[in-house]
Amino acid sequence: MIRVFLMFIIFMIVSCGGTTKKEKPEWIYSSYYQEDKICGVGYSAMHVRGFSYQRATAIARAIDEIARQMGVKVTSSVEHFLKGTRGGAVSKLQLYTVQTTEGKIIKARIVDSYYDERSREFFVLMCSQ
Repeated sequence: MIRVFLMFIIFMIVSCGGTTKKEKPEWIYSSYYQEDKICGVGYSAMHVRGFSYQRATAIARAIDEIARQMGVKVTSSVEHFLKGTRGGAVSKLQLYTVQTTEGKIIKARIVDSYYDERSREFFVLMCSQ
């Protein structure tokens, strides 16, 4: 009985304690293609204002990459609002990105994202729609 109990404990330690390392996706290092789409990868290191800014920075960079491939000028800005009261603070992040070319609006969507917990880097893969 004790032997079975010890084997159970060892099994739990091995299965729960040993986390598998998630490798970075291939699209971070090489070009990513989807049929009739233009794709770009955005990256951001840890941001002093938190994860929402880190994510917004990576998204803006991915959109800039798509625009460069299309020959489009991109204007983007990030706005952060912080309101304080006696009870606490409310924070709001808004990302505005405008892409135009010959009167057409260029849209992009997030295909995949990856956060490296060790280095605290955030990567996002976006493709035009």
